[in-house]
Amino acid sequence: MGRLSEGENMDLKLREALKDSVFDGRQNIDHGLTKNELEWHHRDRRTAAFKKATGLIESGAYRRAGIPHNVYSEMHNSEFDHTSLWRDGEGRYILTTEPYDGGGRIGNVSKCLAWCERNNVVALRSKWPGMWYPWGKGQGSILILVSTPKNGGDIHVVERCLLASFSERQ
Repeated sequence: MGRLSEGENMDLKLREALKDSVFDGRQNIDHGLTKNELEWHHRDRRTAAFKKATGLIESGAYRRAGIPHNVYSEMHNSEFDHTSLWRDGEGRYILTTEPYDGGGRIGNVSKCLAWCERNNVVALRSKWPGMWYPWGKGQGSILILVSTPKNGGDIHVVERCLLASFSERQ
């Protein structure tokens, strides 16, 4: 067996750290829920883990964050998917989007990052698995952290908080 790349090694560590089903909905424990209900249950748990690790709260203040409706629509036409706006305790905003990684599905990671680059928007492909469907059948979704155009938060601090939440569990 060959040596794992840094990304593969991180993915393996994350999966191991989160094997208690917070992130991995593949477990056969159904808790009496339908498959769809179970997927939503795991999504809710991943979202709670994100909030706990970052201290961010959900927000609907897109204009305050410098994202007017026409820009929001353009972002979604540029492959953003499963997008949420978050605010920190100091009133700064972070956008999360979780496009699928290729596979011909809506939301392509490279197109999303290209849109950010073209529009001088700071974005980071997170090493943290994400909230939506990180290990879905075929191609899962990938978490991208985006600093909003106005009142943007530091996505690198958010990333460090997310990754630190794993080391605390180990």
